[in-house]
Amino acid sequence: MTKAPPIAIAAHRDPAVAIQTLRLLRHDPATSESRIVVAVDQGAADSARWEPLRELADDLLLLNGHRGIDAFNQAMDRIDGDAALVLDDDASPRPGTVDRAMAAMTDDPRLGAVAFVPRVVPLGRSEWHWADTRIDRRWPLMGCASLVRLAAWRRVGGFETKYFLYANDTDLALRLLAADWDVLMDPAIEADHRTTTAFRRPDRWFGLATRNRVWNAKRHGGPHWPWIACLAWIEAHARAGVRLRAHARAIAGFTRGCFTSAPPLPPGVAPARSHLLRLVRMRMRARAPRRGRSS
Repeated sequence: MTKAPPIAIAAHRDPAVAIQTLRLLRHDPATSESRIVVAVDQGAADSARWEPLRELADDLLLLNGHRGIDAFNQAMDRIDGDAALVLDDDASPRPGTVDRAMAAMTDDPRLGAVAFVPRVVPLGRSEWHWADTRIDRRWPLMGCASLVRLAAWRRVGGFETKYFLYANDTDLALRLLAADWDVLMDPAIEADHRTTTAFRRPDRWFGLATRNRVWNAKRHGGPHWPWIACLAWIEAHARAGVRLRAHARAIAGFTRGCFTSAPPLPPGVAPARSHLLRLVRMRMRARAPRRGRSS
């Protein structure tokens, strides 16, 4: 697995964001020769705006309707090979990290994915600031950039499209782990995430992400799901701060998650209870107040 990996990108709203990512990929020796497939959510409705991407992408899919994370699935359906990079349109691997991720996957046939640690540009701060700084081979998250083995992706069915947006990466990592694939998090394998919403979520996040986290609790938490769901709700309200609309959407998302059925897991994929509980514990430790001696 030494050649440049193919790349699947889901693009939304702003062609300039995706163009910047594609240019960065074309200038990285590890991905300059990669086959890049870009699927544009609602792209068919305004195809002229997206035409400039054809100069940088090998395959441009202009999708009808608002498809959300299904854009990733559509792009991955056009990709062959052993493994592919799955990237948000505002994320790009840091120099040298793709080669490191590819080497890790070549060395371990049980490695289903490598999750690139997302570092927000220009803050330089990791979105997973609560994570340990050690290499972890049973990591329960994916994030904005990952290298995924195609056999593993297809085994668990890719992203669950009913989630539409948010928390789908956690669900995918949990399904991979439950299907006995490893997910690697190496602090030396990072991606730049050019986003303004990592630490201040948009209003719609509070509805969709809260619902989807409740669904993750139902899909993977077993008898623990009610308290895991409540913790997700509490975290959403903590993030909302003084934003009344965000609080209202968190309540609505929690209600929808509790009173609707979570999408069923793919056949043969068991719940990943222990891995979800571990993720919850990591997040709880990060939010717990630090204790120390008073001076």
